Amino acid sequence: MIKRALWIIAITLLLVLPAGLYWLLMTKSGFETALNFTQKTIPELTINEARGRLYDGIFLKGIAYEPEDGDAIYVDTIDARWQLWSLLSSRFIINQVHLNKLQIKQAETVIEVDDEDSFSLPEIRIPLAIHVRSLRITRAELIDNQGVATSLFDRFDTSLRLNYDRLIVSSLRLNRDVFAFTLVGNVQLNEPYTTNLNYGARLNDPEWGLISATGTITGDLQQMTLRQQLGAPFASEQTIMVRNLLGDLDWRLSIESEELPLGKILKTDLGNITAIDLDAKGTLNSAKLELDFQLDEFEEIHPPLSASVSLSSNDLSNWRVDLMAAISQNSFAELHGDIQVTEDPLESGFSIEASWSKLKWPWQPDTELLVGDASGQLSLDGNLQDYRLVLSSSLSALEQNWTINTNLSGDLQHATINSLEIQSALAELAVSGDVGWDPELRYQLEGGWKNLQLPASLSGVTVESYSGLFNLKGEKELFDLKLDSDFIIDDIPLIVNLLASSPEAGITEIRADTKIADGGAGFSGKVNWKENLLVEGKLTLRQLDPAAFDTEWPGRISGQAQLQFQDKGEGNFQASVQQLHLNGMLRERNFSLDSNLQAINTDVNIEDLLLKLGDSQLSLNGKVEKQLDLSWQLASPNLQDFHPDLSGSLNGQGQLFGELARLKLNAKLDGSAIHWADELTIGSFNANAQIDLTDNQQSKLNVKSTQIVVAQQTIDSVDLSLSGKRDQHQLGLQIQSDIVTLSSLLQGSLNAENQWTAGYSQWTLIMIWRAAGNYVKPVISSYQRINRS
Repeated sequence: MIKRALWIIAITLLLVLPAGLYWLLMTKSGFETALNFTQKTIPELTINEARGRLYDGIFLKGIAYEPEDGDAIYVDTIDARWQLWSLLSSRFIINQVHLNKLQIKQAETVIEVDDEDSFSLPEIRIPLAIHVRSLRITRAELIDNQGVATSLFDRFDTSLRLNYDRLIVSSLRLNRDVFAFTLVGNVQLNEPYTTNLNYGARLNDPEWGLISATGTITGDLQQMTLRQQLGAPFASEQTIMVRNLLGDLDWRLSIESEELPLGKILKTDLGNITAIDLDAKGTLNSAKLELDFQLDEFEEIHPPLSASVSLSSNDLSNWRVDLMAAISQNSFAELHGDIQVTEDPLESGFSIEASWSKLKWPWQPDTELLVGDASGQLSLDGNLQDYRLVLSSSLSALEQNWTINTNLSGDLQHATINSLEIQSALAELAVSGDVGWDPELRYQLEGGWKNLQLPASLSGVTVESYSGLFNLKGEKELFDLKLDSDFIIDDIPLIVNLLASSPEAGITEIRADTKIADGGAGFSGKVNWKENLLVEGKLTLRQLDPAAFDTEWPGRISGQAQLQFQDKGEGNFQASVQQLHLNGMLRERNFSLDSNLQAINTDVNIEDLLLKLGDSQLSLNGKVEKQLDLSWQLASPNLQDFHPDLSGSLNGQGQLFGELARLKLNAKLDGSAIHWADELTIGSFNANAQIDLTDNQQSKLNVKSTQIVVAQQTIDSVDLSLSGKRDQHQLGLQIQSDIVTLSSLLQGSLNAENQWTAGYSQWTLIMIWRAAGNYVKPVISSYQRINRS
């Protein structure tokens, strides 16, 4: 009986199990039951819509996996198709697995991975072969815990086989924006993990254009080799060989390139780097790198350079650095030192020494040398939080030999200049102070100079200064400057005291005081360069002796004036001298000058200029521009007031109007006993002019001089007269002396282009010779008509 019951149960199971398996795999309700069981088992998983059969494929929509402590995964749709019956032949064929819009949202807390955990590769060996004909993922994104989405790729396609213990990638392609990646090959999934992969990448960069790379990865855990070739503009070959990947790893890297556009890579003017040869090798605890390269000469920026660099470390914490460089012709530089790398980069220590010899600028042959034979050395010790730099150098410039020595210390926020000394035959300069740049620029410098001597070939005038002191402090565009110094400029002694400050950006307030001999001058004002340059202020003279500039003009002058200069842009400017009041003594005569002057480019407006010197005075009033409008008056009973080589008296007044080409002149002058050194004497002088060239108006000119002595010859009188209009006038000249008498009359006209055409002329000449006490009077008379320009 029992035996019969067991048979019934066995037969029932044999009938029910296939039926149940058929129902589960071949019916939609079986798939829905399996899906419900899965969701109950994994509560973090939710699926909005599902259809299909486990036998040949499923379609899922709205998939979300949201664990509490890990990253969440969201998939819009999954479309999978397979051939379940293929399992009967010991293989599983998956026709497709297509995922659309994959999103990975990072968890708010990041799980830290213990770096000390031992790493081992899994060994995979399955009893059947799996063939995935099409695995596709479109629009994959990574979302950080702030909600910012980053595109991983636009599309990923692959076809692969898993043959028991070997993964064969028939094709793999990944695309994202302007980037594409392909891969084919195979990898053994257990010891020794033999690998043979070929890949390619293309990047269509908007700046560089198309950049391509191809490479191979071959080997196993004992030795793995990667060989890669980059296309233009980074054309190069790289080889990386790694041995004993899971044991005592050692590696080797080599890079070769004929040319790289270094200037374009760094976005600066540096030219191209050529003949690049890098060889590096090391282990998990040591490394050594050797690099040789050449930097091509680039315009006027830098000379050609060949360099060799060596880096080595036995523990990856303490590094030895050596650099040797040949620069241009016969110039060299080298650097040697040690660097200690710590977990905190700011505490990494260094001890570096550098030297250079025979540097020059410019480096090109047959060019004027600005800096030559520059040699020196420096040492740099400490760390980024506390470093010390000592520099000593010598060079030739400005036809002089110079030495430069400096000692400074600092950190990443500021530097302290303990000493900076520059010496040459032209000057000795010493500077010290502090400069900070984080969080904002600030500085405080003080220093001085001794024995400053600038020849006229450098500065236009000879400049000497026995000593000088300055103090400069400020931040950003604000500063305060104080300067005290003595100067001798073209043998004129000066003592200069300057105070300058900038209360706001673009504005500088200036107070300058200069002592010249026993007198002085000062300026107080401001300079504004926010937009166009504007200078305005007050100029003051205190007992200034003009003899410091010209020994023939001794005296003492004091006074003041308001000055202004403004740049209007496009080559235009405006300047003014207002409230000009000067007075004092000049050549033992009372002196005063008062006026207001204003200029716009070349147009000058003179307002009430009055010069008084001794008993003489000169006044001007009006405009000197394209349209003249100027009046003047002179009253000088003693012309020696104006110049030591002049004497006599001269009085007059006049007006000038209109353009120079069409001038209108009214003037009257009277003088007597006029002497100019020993070269000219005029007994009397009288001039009266009414000239009008504006239109065809009547003009008249009369000039008469008597008792003229020039070149030791005496002329009794000279009379010059002019009368008429532009189109018809006559000019008369009469000269009377003991040896010659001349009388002439010219007629002519002046056209619109101011070209004078002569018409009728008449002249009479009488010359008298004295010979052996007798007079001979030959008389020559001539009349001639002339018609020419």
